[in-house]
Amino acid sequence: AQVKRASTITHRLLGFSRSTDGLKSPTNINTLVEETVSFLEKEAANHRIAIRRNLAAGLPEITTDSAQLQQVFLNILNNAFDAIGNDGAVTISTSLSDGQLAVEFADSGPGLPEEALKKVFDPFFTTKKAGCGTGIGLSISYSIVERLGGGIEVRNGKQGGCVFRVNLPVTLR
Repeated sequence: AQVKRASTITHRLLGFSRSTDGLKSPTNINTLVEETVSFLEKEAANHRIAIRRNLAAGLPEITTDSAQLQQVFLNILNNAFDAIGNDGAVTISTSLSDGQLAVEFADSGPGLPEEALKKVFDPFFTTKKAGCGTGIGLSISYSIVERLGGGIEVRNGKQGGCVFRVNLPVTLR
């Protein structure tokens, strides 16, 4: 089991290190969110997790690598599902402010202790039980978002759970 885990970690790291800037193209963030959610709807239904959408209308397209950004969204959503377990909800919101397009993922899980919030983007840090997580998903996601010119942050929600916010630059053409 440990050899398989080490192999998985190595393959992910190698894949990440080989990735280039990728193909950037005009992307509608709401459409990308909907496409990402479509991959996970069946899993969400199996665990009785509602996926709520609060997507702002009229957002500008951004020029980004939509495949890599979708990888980030999938990772955040999978982590949210793991945190919730069964019977909960994830709310995905989009908004625009100060030249930044924001995508927020708020889950109804237990949230994270303050110490874990500080380390959540560190490589190999995980709050999952042994053998259930590698601790590199959020570290890679952080690097991807930075490479795309944005930022990612995490906090506990006022009503509990975690809120991940991905900020992306809006560039005028």
